[in-house]
Amino acid sequence: MRASSLNQRIHIERPSSQTDDYGAEIIEWQPESTVWANIRFPSGKEYQAGGVDLHSVAASFRIRLNRRITHKMRIIFRGQIYAILAI
Repeated sequence: MRASSLNQRIHIERPSSQTDDYGAEIIEWQPESTVWANIRFPSGKEYQAGGVDLHSVAASFRIRLNRRITHKMRIIFRGQIYAILAI
C-alpha cells in the first residue's frame, strides 16, 4: 500500500471492563492507538424502526498491519464511532 493513500487519522479504542458497587459490568473505552488510514464508504442505507429514522453506513478502513487490533475494538473517525466487524 502506498503511504500517500493513507491520508486520514483514525483513533482505535479497546474495551476495558470494570465492576461497579452493585456487581454490574461497566465497559469503558481506552485509547489503543492513533494511525493513518485510507477510508472508503461503499454503501449506506436509511430505514425506520419504531417510528424513528435510522441509518447505517458501511465503511472500509485500511491501515498498515497491526496485529494488536481485534474485532472487539472500535474506531473513532471525525467524532463517529465505528464497530470493527472484520479484520
